[in-house]
Amino acid sequence: MIDPSARISDGAQIGAFVVIHAGVVVEAGCVVQDGAVLGKGPILGPSSVAVRDPAISPTILEAGCVIGCGAVLVRGCIVRSGAVAGDHVLLRERVELGRGSVVGHGGAVGAGVVIGERVRIQNNVVLAPGTVVEDDVLCGPNVTTTDDPFDERPDAVRRGARLGRGCRIGAGTILLPGADVGAGAVIGAGSLVTGPVPPRSLSYGSPARVVRHI
Repeated sequence: MIDPSARISDGAQIGAFVVIHAGVVVEAGCVVQDGAVLGKGPILGPSSVAVRDPAISPTILEAGCVIGCGAVLVRGCIVRSGAVAGDHVLLRERVELGRGSVVGHGGAVGAGVVIGERVRIQNNVVLAPGTVVEDDVLCGPNVTTTDDPFDERPDAVRRGARLGRGCRIGAGTILLPGADVGAGAVIGAGSLVTGPVPPRSLSYGSPARVVRHI
């Protein structure tokens, strides 16, 4: 089902049972696989502190990106050229997925998260609202970033993690609100990151501690 106001460029490939909502833009060379949903409205619970903005921008798929089977892109996402949102990925409103970046199977990216260029996010990663992922980051499978769950004021600022350029986050790592991983740092698998991590350092443990500098 394709809304009449959606704009599908020549050369885009649209699979079976795809739903494309009003205002979605699909540029040339994009591949949208079976069962994907593009541009749906957000669903917010009564106690949600997410931004309630009826004027969210349309969803835009730039040239050559790929959307996997069963992926759901909420209204206002931007998927940059050559990026891949894998099977059953959820990209919430106002997410930006940078050029050449990949979100693997089952990834869930919270509202307003910005992901840089050439980022590799492996399967089942959860990125909470307020998370910032800079260029060339690698997140192993089952990594989770969290935001502050205690401040429910409508104007509260979400404190997510920042993943600095080129850092490597091992499988199963949890990053608490305000965790700040420096550029080129490496976090060992299964760690709990509670605060700042120096650039070009190796850390692991629960809580994660610096073992050596790289």
